[in-house]
Amino acid sequence: MTMSTSRSRPRGPGTTGAIPASSVAAAIAFAMDQPAGVDVSEIIVRPTAGRT
Repeated sequence: MTMSTSRSRPRGPGTTGAIPASSVAAAIAFAMDQPAGVDVSEIIVRPTAGRT
């Protein structure tokens, strides 16, 4: 993906493929709530096709 391609995509609430901020926050909270012996080294958050 080039920079010009990424800038031309629609962004924000109500656009196709947008993930609500609350969903991203829930994913981050999940990682932060893990016990001390658990290391979450990577989080990938992407929309599920066909779900609203």
